[in-house]
Amino acid sequence: HDNSYMFGFLPGVDDKKKDLYTSILRIATQLDNGWDPSSTPDERPCGRMGCNSTLHFAEIGKSCREHLHEVRKEFFGEPEDCEKVSKHTSELELQSTLSRLQAKNVTILELYGLGVEQMRTITKIMEKLHFDVYALICAGRVFKSDFKEAVEAGWWQSSYILDSASWLPSKTQHRGGFSNMTSKEFADQYKSTWGEKPTYLAAAQFAAFCFLSRAIESAASLHPQDVAAQLRNISLHEFYADIKFGPTGAAEIQTLIVQVPVAKDKASEVHVVYPFETATAPFIFPRPTWAQQRCRKDTNHCTGHGKCNTGGICKCDEGWSGRACEEHWVITEDHDGTILQTSAISFASLIAFSMLVLGIWRICHCRSRLERRLLRNLSKAIAGEDHRKIASTRRRLAYCGWNRRKIERIVCSIRRQQSEEFGISLAYLLS
Repeated sequence: HDNSYMFGFLPGVDDKKKDLYTSILRIATQLDNGWDPSSTPDERPCGRMGCNSTLHFAEIGKSCREHLHEVRKEFFGEPEDCEKVSKHTSELELQSTLSRLQAKNVTILELYGLGVEQMRTITKIMEKLHFDVYALICAGRVFKSDFKEAVEAGWWQSSYILDSASWLPSKTQHRGGFSNMTSKEFADQYKSTWGEKPTYLAAAQFAAFCFLSRAIESAASLHPQDVAAQLRNISLHEFYADIKFGPTGAAEIQTLIVQVPVAKDKASEVHVVYPFETATAPFIFPRPTWAQQRCRKDTNHCTGHGKCNTGGICKCDEGWSGRACEEHWVITEDHDGTILQTSAISFASLIAFSMLVLGIWRICHCRSRLERRLLRNLSKAIAGEDHRKIASTRRRLAYCGWNRRKIERIVCSIRRQQSEEFGISLAYLLS
């Protein structure tokens, strides 16, 4: 066959990868450029070093795809880490693999060619290790039925996973230049005709015939050479995509980057997050930490009266307290602006006030003893690098009224003291 008559309508796998990596670079650059100059380094989305300078790619899969090595190096600027696993790889081996990648400060992790059960195991181990990455990619898996079933069965760790798609029914509803249909209208008509939802292949085939029809009209001929010439020269704005063929005959179509919604939205479709111009939801980058995600899940987003911080602790709004910001404190004022609800204080009020003062003294005394015990526990947890116990002790100190800055200061002090003691002991042993 004459190659000049051959055209490829679906984007290639490498093109999808490039679009996915481009989306990560663009959102990282946006975040770096959008920092508030008055913010502290710790308040920046990706920490003190910024997002772009800390992008480190790694892949876990059934094979290492060497042909993508140069592509990734072009985007992330350093050799990637690749870990081969199989369906027979044990959970202990997976944990060892993830620990190695965590030690290398990997921030972009792609899972390739793995089954859903193995992906579930990997994400659960990542949560256990507190292995927080900026982006987790599961290319070609999000739209599989077993993936959706796992999410509906309670796999909340799948939230914020990234994938790519050629087309979605929920794509921005612009009308096709030839079909005069939106994506939703096409999907509805297809379902009413065939009784099932259309895949991206159905939309692609329909759009291909639209493009071919436009080329025939433009050529005013059915001669293959005339039609092929028009296919190479024209472009078409369709509901499927903005279609144009490149010099090799491959379609230059922008891939959609999608993100799995949070667990509470599991019944909804995935969100289109890139290109930004046609996105249906914001691009969540970097991913919330595992502790933050669990906090949102366990406290129902702090019952709507606060926000979970990166350490997994609810930061309550004013007037609310408690582990999940479920306790409401109400202070009423009279017309004079005082906090008393009555104009005169009776004898009974004096007795009640005295009992209240005594109760507060007892609470403060007990809380003081509790704080001393918590500080001892915190010191032991830091010495043993028990991150789960450190996080729980920090939460309990927060319940005692300690603010985040005070807790951070005491943690740093304990670490410094232990470091000095360790240094003295090591010097003694070496002597």
